[in-house]
Amino acid sequence: MVAGFGQQLNIDAGERHKLVLGVQLEQEVLEYNGISLRPEQDSRSTIIPFTWPTEVLSVQPVFFSQNAAFYIRDDIPFGSDIALTGGIRFDVDDGYGHAINPRVSLVRSPSTGVGFKLVYGEAFKSPKVFEQFDEFRGNPDLEPEQAATIEGELNFRLEDRAFVRANFFYNHLKDLIVVAPNPDPVRYPIGPQSQLLDFFQNQATADIYGFTLGGDFQLGERMFGYANCSHTRGEDGELDNVAANKANLGINVLLGGHLNCNVRVNWRGKTKAPRSNVYFYPKTPESIASVGYDYVTESSPDGYVDATTLLHVTLTGQDLVKGSRFEPQLVVRNLLGKDYATVGRQSGSGARPIDSIQPQIRNPVGFIPVSPTAR
Repeated sequence: MVAGFGQQLNIDAGERHKLVLGVQLEQEVLEYNGISLRPEQDSRSTIIPFTWPTEVLSVQPVFFSQNAAFYIRDDIPFGSDIALTGGIRFDVDDGYGHAINPRVSLVRSPSTGVGFKLVYGEAFKSPKVFEQFDEFRGNPDLEPEQAATIEGELNFRLEDRAFVRANFFYNHLKDLIVVAPNPDPVRYPIGPQSQLLDFFQNQATADIYGFTLGGDFQLGERMFGYANCSHTRGEDGELDNVAANKANLGINVLLGGHLNCNVRVNWRGKTKAPRSNVYFYPKTPESIASVGYDYVTESSPDGYVDATTLLHVTLTGQDLVKGSRFEPQLVVRNLLGKDYATVGRQSGSGARPIDSIQPQIRNPVGFIPVSPTAR
């Protein structure tokens, strides 16, 4: 739950400066519930499909986070279609301290012809409540993850009929939160159930780059289409948990003047699984020895989650009642009901000894299962 207040002030400081000043105040209530082992656990999941012997309820901890942000932006126009924008944002949080993030851009947006965009910006991502307060690997001293981005775009607009663009980006990430071995057992005592044997720490860095290509097209008086694709890589090749290639195709049609129909196709290429997730990799004597027992893998393990293509439809009523803004909407995701899977992003060990909770071997070390989905 989030409650907050925001206020923005726009100031015309002469002919060449348009200032924007703002403040945001927020309080967020966070709760971490852990992993469900209750009877309603999906029977198809490879997570333990059994409940604890006793159905004892426990009170879940609640955490409060207060944040204040202040920002200033200056828009400086050059002629009718070029603008230079610079700004800075200052965030203060009672959990992770403070963060300062600048941003500057130069944009040309003509009504027709060639345009461009050059952007440099910095951003941060605060630690999640699970990463801070999990009973086994939580670290309340985590700092925000930091990102610096350089982006360039070249585009072409053909009046109101078409807009095509090519975008290139580079991101440098630092202080990334990863699970790492305990560096100081004296400062961080290891618990009787291996608590803090390893835990979340700000250690990793990454460089990510790629490009996107896309276009919007007016196909008729009441028909609009769009298409885009993207390619993303890291400094060492493909990124864990991220599909290197993606594409989207959509069409929007106004039927009868009152029903807007949007049909879109999303394609996601193969997704590289983390090497610790041995479920997706060929089994070897070394991997069995590291796990400690034989285990199951997917039918044809190759280190990747299979590519998938999904179809979605959205129907929106427009101007059904004259003078009313009431717009009923029906959203159908995965219209064809296709089964697909994604990689669980939580690394770690799902292995357990054979006992009353798990009477058979199911999860190898480092294995967090995929999430079967059919919507």
